[in-house]
Amino acid sequence: MPEYWIIDIDSRLVERWRPDDERPEILGERLTWEPAPGEASLDLDLRILARTVLEVLTRRGIAQPGRATVDDFQGTTSHG
Repeated sequence: MPEYWIIDIDSRLVERWRPDDERPEILGERLTWEPAPGEASLDLDLRILARTVLEVLTRRGIAQPGRATVDDFQGTTSHG
């Protein structure tokens, strides 16, 4: 495995570990991942990533208060 990341949501940091590292690289704002030399890189804004993860985990903005995420099923259960 060329590298792996440990994401600490509370401190809003990412530790990037590579095979020969004795200590991780600490990233606070941006993470750029290059899968292989000459291939397109992936550039992540860690602030946006952290906010998105928190929104999903806390379910904020996903459903109206007191409502399911979809309306109740209004179809029929008959088979035919």
